[in-house]
Amino acid sequence: MSAGLWLETMAKSHGVHPFVSRRLLEEAQEQSLLKYALEENVGGPSALPKKVTVYRIGRKENIPVLEQANLYSGDFFSANKIAVNLRLETKSK
Repeated sequence: MSAGLWLETMAKSHGVHPFVSRRLLEEAQEQSLLKYALEENVGGPSALPKKVTVYRIGRKENIPVLEQANLYSGDFFSANKIAVNLRLETKSK
């Protein structure tokens, strides 16, 4: 599934900010509650994701600043990997 669509759905349907969703997803994987993988979109230029920008208040040198992110950008989850698809797997006991 599109990582951006998942983040957008979590925000609209459940009121969870995308930055929080990303953090909780990472924490769940660290605790072995689920596993996720990021995959590149191989659909070519016509499959480029739409632009949905979100903001949060952050700090830079102890001064409040607005941090901006595009939900459908491939680097939202990982600055080192251009990935736009998210695959979730639950861990069975």
